[in-house]
Amino acid sequence: MILAEIKAQSERLIWFVSATTQSTTTMKTWPNPDLRVKMERQVSALAASVIAGRAPVVHSTQRLQRLLFGLGVGREESFMQDLERISSSTLHLPLGAERQHWDPAALAGKDVEIANAEAWAREFGIDACRAIVKRFGAEKPPRDDESSRPG
Repeated sequence: MILAEIKAQSERLIWFVSATTQSTTTMKTWPNPDLRVKMERQVSALAASVIAGRAPVVHSTQRLQRLLFGLGVGREESFMQDLERISSSTLHLPLGAERQHWDPAALAGKDVEIANAEAWAREFGIDACRAIVKRFGAEKPPRDDESSRPG
């Protein structure tokens, strides 16, 4: 059980280090513009869910970072710095599928820590999510093939 916990923590740390050291240059031309639009919609929808309280800030932070790095958003953006602050402060917490590998008694203690981290992260994470929605949430006009589909 402990080995699984260590492995999960190591994988999250490896992801975090690799994600935060990626190049911050943005793609001027995307080979697949539809993919960019899809990623913009995903990041905007997730940020909107956090704002509305449908998704937890702490758990959503790493997914937001992955999407934003994929979109070429640099670490110098203030909302990226806020997401990095949340992520780096909560990497040790069992979130998502990782929780199944934890002992229930240990998990109960971590749940208190997760609740405290969530309250702390909401203080400034909501503003970061608002900035993300403002930047990526503008409705895109439907493509020709989408507008002809029946509703």
